[in-house]
Amino acid sequence: MYAFVPSKIFPVRLSEADFLAIQNLYGLRNKSEIAGPVMTTVATTTIATRDTGNSADLCALRRVDAVLVLENRMYVAYRYYLWSVDLNGKSYGRSLLLTDYLRFLPDNFTRLAGAYRRFSGQLVLFVDDMIYMIEYPSFELVPGWPRKLRDMNLPPNAKINAVINTNAGRTFAIYDEIVAEIDDCSMIAVRHNSLHAIFPGIPPAVTSVVRYIDGNLYFFVKRQFFKYNEFTRNVTIAGKFDSEIFGIVCPKDESLEQLRVLLKKLAQMRNVFSSEDDLEEEREEEEARKFSHSV
Repeated sequence: MYAFVPSKIFPVRLSEADFLAIQNLYGLRNKSEIAGPVMTTVATTTIATRDTGNSADLCALRRVDAVLVLENRMYVAYRYYLWSVDLNGKSYGRSLLLTDYLRFLPDNFTRLAGAYRRFSGQLVLFVDDMIYMIEYPSFELVPGWPRKLRDMNLPPNAKINAVINTNAGRTFAIYDEIVAEIDDCSMIAVRHNSLHAIFPGIPPAVTSVVRYIDGNLYFFVKRQFFKYNEFTRNVTIAGKFDSEIFGIVCPKDESLEQLRVLLKKLAQMRNVFSSEDDLEEEREEEEARKFSHSV
């Protein structure tokens, strides 16, 4: 938002950060208020978002698909939903739809497996078996993208579980307990190693990873998290996943806590968390716990 009165008051053009700030303060517009297509100009990109119906709440999640820190905000993705978290107040608004920002995604996409920001400024997104490179903050596709996994020297049938750009500037894609190092200039995987060789102490079945503002890497193995120091190459803290590990402000008073529980139950009723996933996660949680005790 403007911290001063501009010399030319009208027309006022808002940036992407302005739109996100307004949405977190006042919520999203109702569907009935959105009329017609979004009009864009060369100078700025206007994004009209839809109300997701609050079918998912960040504090009720037991796992996440992807986490990305951009400037003073942290973006958390799970299935079709996206949350924008203010890193100063650690507060967040209602969930948004990923397709409201990433309009190039196919309607049948299933998961944003990982995302990172290149030193040149573009964002790289791994979605199912495709890789997208987009400009930031316009969210427009870079010419020549998307590309298939095989175009980046990755197995065409690989299931990418997580992507991370480390403090040392190295980019890794994790799949099938294999870590592929990606050269950010050629955008080609140049080396393939085992997960244990690159990140010793991290158990198999990684589902997501993020480089957080405290300088540590946070690995998520279903419902478990592992705080990892890439310089000492060891796990410093491990435990059950909770959004509060990042200091996110979750409801604490009785009425808000009841609302949180209700939202969680509604999410379960709408198959956000299937019973099969629960059983699988419980087994993998136990395996991860045993693994962490053995290292």
